[in-house]
Amino acid sequence: MLIKSKRDVDVIYLHCTATEPGKPVSVGAIRQYHMDVRHFNDIGYHYIVQPDGKWYVGRDIHKGGAHVKGDNVRTIGVCMVGNWDEAIPTRDDPQIWATGELIAKLCVLYDIPPDPWTVILHRDAHIYRPFVPNPHKSCPGANIESKQFVRYIQWHWSRMCEEVSP
Repeated sequence: MLIKSKRDVDVIYLHCTATEPGKPVSVGAIRQYHMDVRHFNDIGYHYIVQPDGKWYVGRDIHKGGAHVKGDNVRTIGVCMVGNWDEAIPTRDDPQIWATGELIAKLCVLYDIPPDPWTVILHRDAHIYRPFVPNPHKSCPGANIESKQFVRYIQWHWSRMCEEVSP
């Protein structure tokens, strides 16, 4: 179940774990890596989507994340386990479907119309938010195309908006 944060949120970032595609990685393992290796005080992402399409809560939504250097206060971090530098995503992939649906639900919950300025791939952070340093990463992967993924989220979002309209 999604709950709305007490903090203002206006951007959702999409990430990947940069691990082997199709292999699950537990939230606990990501948390441990972030705390022991990256020296964060908790897992950096708010939501983690596994290859099977199940998503899990990571960091407390009421707290800023640790997922984009310089832009964690008014943002939410969604992370897909795996990466898409070699794997090719498809609309019917359970993880891609679940990620699109989760981000669309977050857009509805926070009244954020999904567009390239509000749903941002980690690698593009510095393009849409000029105060953010270039991460020099392909995250969430070279085969995830920004405009196409945002259109996919818009499709989920419009479907949800139609379901709730009178």
